[in-house]
Amino acid sequence: MDQLRTRYNSLSFRGRLLALLVAVSLIQATVAAYTFFQLQSKPADQRIQAQLNAGISGASPVIDARIAASSARLEQLTADPSLKQAIDAKNWAMVTSLLAASAPSDAADTAVDDTVDTTAGAYVTDSEGKVVSGTRPAGALIEQDGRTSARVEVEGALSATIHVPVAIDRAFLVAQVAQYVPKGVDIFVADEHTVVSTDAKVSASADPPSGLRSGQHTIQLGGEEQVINARPVVDGSVLLGAMIPEQVAAKQRHSGLASLWGFIALLTVLGLFVSWYVTNAVAQALRKFSDIARDLAKGNLARRIPVTGDDEVAGLATSFNDLAENLELRIDGLIDAEARMRRQVDLFGEALANATAVGDMLQAVCSLAMESAHASHARFWTIDDDGRYEHAASIGLRPSDTEPCGLEKAVAVRNTSVRSQGEPHWLVVPSRMMDGQIVGLLTLVSTGDDFSADDVHVAERIAVQAAVALDNARLHERLRLQATRDGLTGLPNHRSLQDELTKRLAEAYAGDMPVGIAMMDIDNFKRVNDTYGHPIGDEAIKAIGKTLSHGIGGMGMVGRYGGEEFVVIMPGCDSDTAMRIADRLREDITHIEVPLDDGGILKLTASFGVANVDQQHPGTRVDNAELLHQADAGMYNAKRTGKNRVELAGPDTQAIEMSEVEKAKLAARERGDVAGEQAAAAALETNAPTDPAPYDPFDLAA
Repeated sequence: MDQLRTRYNSLSFRGRLLALLVAVSLIQATVAAYTFFQLQSKPADQRIQAQLNAGISGASPVIDARIAASSARLEQLTADPSLKQAIDAKNWAMVTSLLAASAPSDAADTAVDDTVDTTAGAYVTDSEGKVVSGTRPAGALIEQDGRTSARVEVEGALSATIHVPVAIDRAFLVAQVAQYVPKGVDIFVADEHTVVSTDAKVSASADPPSGLRSGQHTIQLGGEEQVINARPVVDGSVLLGAMIPEQVAAKQRHSGLASLWGFIALLTVLGLFVSWYVTNAVAQALRKFSDIARDLAKGNLARRIPVTGDDEVAGLATSFNDLAENLELRIDGLIDAEARMRRQVDLFGEALANATAVGDMLQAVCSLAMESAHASHARFWTIDDDGRYEHAASIGLRPSDTEPCGLEKAVAVRNTSVRSQGEPHWLVVPSRMMDGQIVGLLTLVSTGDDFSADDVHVAERIAVQAAVALDNARLHERLRLQATRDGLTGLPNHRSLQDELTKRLAEAYAGDMPVGIAMMDIDNFKRVNDTYGHPIGDEAIKAIGKTLSHGIGGMGMVGRYGGEEFVVIMPGCDSDTAMRIADRLREDITHIEVPLDDGGILKLTASFGVANVDQQHPGTRVDNAELLHQADAGMYNAKRTGKNRVELAGPDTQAIEMSEVEKAKLAARERGDVAGEQAAAAALETNAPTDPAPYDPFDLAA
């Protein structure tokens, strides 16, 4: 190191400048290489994460359905008095017979399909945990006390435990779960002893590795590095996860690096050339200036550097000559500048009134107050309607640093500025609205001189302006939420859906990823409103919104498109996956029960239209309007062909139009006119079919 420093000091100024510029250029090239690499790999990492999340979101409802079936069967077994008597008598043969008799009737069918019936493998263990009736199923077992197992006690002591676990093996994952998972993603389920996966090599491997845990990470599974994302099932003893081979993920991350390195090389060469050019220019200018300044060094301040030419050196000499003459003027100017700064506080306060980001605005308030009142520390407390304090912004103070002697409480009582005695000096100023309500407190600390009356006055003016700005910011936040959320369901509204779809389409085309949407309309909703009233209709809309939001989870967005129409955005899902998800959502809606005023139950169905960017013609890109139009055409055809259906639509999909007689039949059915519906049906049998009319999306009969 010393030898390197000696060689550097032995260089001329020109050589040292060149060395520094070259070093800076190399550092910039290195930083650029690292930055571009991160920018290159980030979309790939996001794509991988989206695929893994979509895999887990697709598999979770199937697993949850199996757990619910096991819970239902456990409840049936625990309610059977014959089984309870057999267990009390320790008649294990009778227990085995009762367990077999209670097995689901479709067990044989599931065996033919080479899948596992997770509700058939019931067994009983004694008080020591030994299996005394039935057989413990193979595979990964999902068990939870009270949900898939129940204790049987005799006179307060444990006699036996009934188990109805959910057993997961590879055949079940391949047949029942893989269809809801994006292509290229494998699903696995792991308990403390077993790993079961759609990947045969992973299912055939030994016990789960010790590093297998929740979250996204890389681990060795099935003899290969895998990028996995796992989350706990039930109580956390079992993990459900999705995985992609690390080599596949690495290939996505490093695509396009050849062009990146070429750009870095070009950037390095350009930096070296600029370094050489700047070194020559600076060296020549300094040489000329040093020759002139050497003569000035032999005299006094009255001497001036002769100015020749109009280049940078001449400008530097002129500035030096003006320095002495302007020194006194500059001092006077600083005094005037301080007075002007104090006058600008009011103007700055007006600017704060237009601020909308609370944190940034209050941080600016603290900075201005410190500068204007000659403080060394500052903090701003906000106060809500219930009188609770919140640490909103600070410079040099922590939330745990408290004002001495309860100054903030004194301000709240007196509604006036309060100062402390002794050092350091504290000043607490109320931030009041025009009606006198205190919405915050401005705290200033001076470790030097005490605050003057002028400092207190300036701080009070700033605090008043901050109150106005704080009120505006809170109002802006309320308006923003009202503008982006549907008032009935709380879901994103039409505008938010359009913004989200624009964003997802841009990401899809930039990262070569699929994205699908589903447009949904409640079947016969006009009849619901006409029959039961709009309050029941509103309850139906809220119930469907809640069901869709729960069903899609975190893998996409659900929003209310308008009226009884909803839109589901599914990033990372190809058309097959989007269709399966939409059909699952359709099935979920059929289970909704809306209570009626007369004690009855309203059941609902819905029709879905699905559109996906991977359905488009090669080389074409669709915008929001076109993709929504395709989904709308699919939804229309779903209604036209029977309702309570899911239809996939593409750019060539033609909407099926009703004849006038069919429209009349549908209208009669909607208003409950049986005779009118029968008459229209008879007319359909006698009249020859007519060519469909052009599709009208605003036809209310559809």
